[in-house]
Amino acid sequence: MNLHAFSISLGFRDEQLKKIAGDKPPRFEKTLPDIDEPDELAAFFKSLESEYDRLLFGVLLETGLREREAMHLEWSDISWTHRLLQVRSKPRYDHKIKDSEEREVPLTKALIRKLEHYRKQHAEDRLFFGKLGGTVDEPDGHVLRRLKGLVRDAGLNCGICATCVSSKECEDWFLHKFRANYITTLLRNGMDLRSVMVLSGHSDIESVMRYLRPAGTKEMQAKVDAIKWR
Repeated sequence: MNLHAFSISLGFRDEQLKKIAGDKPPRFEKTLPDIDEPDELAAFFKSLESEYDRLLFGVLLETGLREREAMHLEWSDISWTHRLLQVRSKPRYDHKIKDSEEREVPLTKALIRKLEHYRKQHAEDRLFFGKLGGTVDEPDGHVLRRLKGLVRDAGLNCGICATCVSSKECEDWFLHKFRANYITTLLRNGMDLRSVMVLSGHSDIESVMRYLRPAGTKEMQAKVDAIKWR
């Protein structure tokens, strides 16, 4: 519909559009967002050797931040008293929050303690996660590359996908998966849709509803096994 309206604004007539695109709009399969099984996440975090990596991917998992939101986090974004993380635009880095929806995300007690400990060791830095494992206080635009390398070095590649075969970088590991894990976990633990929409920075509830899905394979299998079928 957006493409149709845009084409009309450029002067195309309906007859011309039908010749180009046909009478019916394209159809596509609505897929469920990919999430990790608990044992996959446990193996990944167990493999992390540096405090920087444990904190970086822990924040992604427990806050649902998008990549650019995480790479521009500043220590001034934390309300230590209220345990809140303020997700906001950063004009100095030309970074704008998607949909201009700045928000506050609550932090767990365990995560805030880890952040406090890490902060003491990097008192002069402005950013949470700088370049080169935090040694350079500038936004790191290669977080995905870092994830792929850590997964490969830990032997967690699936070994069968196209990118595993061609470049030893598993396509099953990507940053949005941490965000999907966050949203799915909130929903499975009973948080209402509107609250999840606000915490995740979505602009509509329909986007959040995509993450409404049954519990993981093992939990679902246990429930099915417990049913008396006859």
